[in-house]
Amino acid sequence: MSQARIYQQRFAARKGKTISCEKCKDPIPKGATYRSFQVGFRSRYTHVRCMKASCTPRPSELESSMLAEVYSAQEGAQDELTALENGDPGEDASDIKSVVESCGEGIRGVADQYREAAEAMGSAGEGSDNEERADTLETAAYELEGWDPDDDEPDFDGCANEKHEAMGPVPEDVLERGSADCDECGTIRSEWWMAQIDAAREMVDGIELP
Repeated sequence: MSQARIYQQRFAARKGKTISCEKCKDPIPKGATYRSFQVGFRSRYTHVRCMKASCTPRPSELESSMLAEVYSAQEGAQDELTALENGDPGEDASDIKSVVESCGEGIRGVADQYREAAEAMGSAGEGSDNEERADTLETAAYELEGWDPDDDEPDFDGCANEKHEAMGPVPEDVLERGSADCDECGTIRSEWWMAQIDAAREMVDGIELP
C-alpha cells in the first residue's frame, strides 16, 4: 500500500503562470491555497486540486498499487448507497444488497490479480506477500458477496394507524398496512431503509485490507 502524500501550498503566481484544479477545472487564483500530490514512486506528474470538499482526492486516486481498484470499488459502492439514500425508499432491500455484492465482485477481481502475480513470482519474497494479499481480499470479497441486510423488508405490524383496522362492514374501508396513503407506514419504511443503508456502508468500509 503506497498512499501519496497531499501537500497544501499557496499559489504564488509568476507572470503568465496559471494553474487549475484538475477535477472541477476552476482556475486557482493568485494567493489561494491548493492541494498537490504525486502518485507512485518517483512520479514526475503533480496533481492539482482546489480546496473544495468535492475536489478532495479519494484514496483510490492516491494509491499507486493494485489496491487502488479496491478503494475504487468501495467508493463506487458508497456513491451508489448515497444515491439510494437520496431516492425513494424501496419495498425491499434487494437494491442495497446488490450494491454490496458488486463491491465484493470488484474486490475479488483484484484478489485474482494478486494471485496471478504471486504465481508468476514464486513462493518466496514478494510472491508470498502477494499470496497473502490475495487471501485477505478473497475473504473480504466472500463476506461482501454473502452479506444480507438485517431486515429484508420493513415491518409494518407496529403501525398504530387505526385505519388499518376494520372501519365498518365495507372491506374497502380498511387501509392496507404499508400503504403509501399511510404516513405512519411511510415513516417506518424510511427508517428501515436508512438502517439497511447504514449497515451496508459499515460493511463496505469495514472489510480487512492487506
